[in-house]
Amino acid sequence: MAKAFRMFYALLALGIGMPTLLLAAAALPVGITLGPVMLAVALGKLFTGQLDGEAWFVGGYVCGAYAGMVAWVALSVPYLRGRRAAFHATRPWLWWLLAAGAVAAAMLWWAAPYKTWSLLFAGPGMLLPMLQLALARLLDRPVAPPPLACPAGYSI
Repeated sequence: MAKAFRMFYALLALGIGMPTLLLAAAALPVGITLGPVMLAVALGKLFTGQLDGEAWFVGGYVCGAYAGMVAWVALSVPYLRGRRAAFHATRPWLWWLLAAGAVAAAMLWWAAPYKTWSLLFAGPGMLLPMLQLALARLLDRPVAPPPLACPAGYSI
């Protein structure tokens, strides 16, 4: 069952995740500068007493989306290689970055019908592979080692 789940994930990653990742890589020069710059603009306006919600949204979205992409790749590699111990030994901050990417993808999915349908291909497609990766982590718990056996008459 776990192997079939992993094969389905591989199909999702190749069919949906990789095209989205390539689209994000094409926009990397813009995104790498736009996100931090928009956050800096929003922070600067906050210090002057203005609250610019759009700058916070754009900066947070871009930073969250790229953080989620990096985490998705870093978590997919041990999962697809079938190394269960390596998959469960991943750092917790990678899962937080993946969650930030999922939130960014969901925000774009919500905003897409109001903006343009082309935005649907820029992030929401990553929701399915990201959620399946999180589901794989939740369902595939490592088995606890057997308890230590003690000789008769001794206890731990």
